[in-house]
Amino acid sequence: MPNLTFVLPHWLYWSGLVIFPLVAMMLARRQRATAPPDEAMLSIAYLLLLTCGFVGIHRLYLRSKLGFAYVPLLVAILFGNARSREARNFVSDMRNELAGADFLLERGQKAIDRGTEGAADKLTDLQQALTAAQEAMTAAVAQFDQWGNFSLAFGVAILAFLLIDAFMLPRLTRRAAAIDREKSVDHADRTKIITDIITSVFFFIFTVTLLWTGWIFFSDSFEVLEVSFTEWAIQYWPVKASIFIGAALIILQGISKLATDIAALKRQGA
Repeated sequence: MPNLTFVLPHWLYWSGLVIFPLVAMMLARRQRATAPPDEAMLSIAYLLLLTCGFVGIHRLYLRSKLGFAYVPLLVAILFGNARSREARNFVSDMRNELAGADFLLERGQKAIDRGTEGAADKLTDLQQALTAAQEAMTAAVAQFDQWGNFSLAFGVAILAFLLIDAFMLPRLTRRAAAIDREKSVDHADRTKIITDIITSVFFFIFTVTLLWTGWIFFSDSFEVLEVSFTEWAIQYWPVKASIFIGAALIILQGISKLATDIAALKRQGA
């Protein structure tokens, strides 16, 4: 990602972990009270835009396939960030090499002052090495800036799309709600229901694997109270716990969907 120049307070991090689920629960409960349970809501759309809009989740929530347009932009940022990290390491290496060449040049100059034989020839070689190190350092810094600007450009593009979507969300929500109302009419055929039941096997394979690996990640992290290696020193285990909890909730939703499909298939077969 583009370089961060601020330190996230721990109270803000923990508050986000606590408040976000509570806000989501409140919005979901309000939806059940004021609108059909499957109908899109503007408040949830804005919540998704603020929290995970950089991957287009708010668009996908509103049945808009343009949400997938955010994915290549994010991939480009991640790619640029990886190359920028490599360039940063190269800059560090060149800085060390430059410092070494400068140190040797200083020693060579002292050798000349002492009248050491052959010191003048060595000094010429050291000056050439210093010049080469300076050129390499300039090229490394330019490469680092290039990849930083690359990631920044795509980050600005995502921000621009989010600002546009922020104004378009009301219209997109109304359109999604209309689509949901049209789909509320029971028109599911027998073939689709059978297909959903059969393909649910792959769904449960993935989610059970996610549940198991999420539990391993969480238990290992919680056992050592793992924290990040940055100045933030953020605890990792609450985030890794969300993988396990989220997988469990998704499995429960899948079981509910499977039971609904089986019941609908029985009704159609009656």
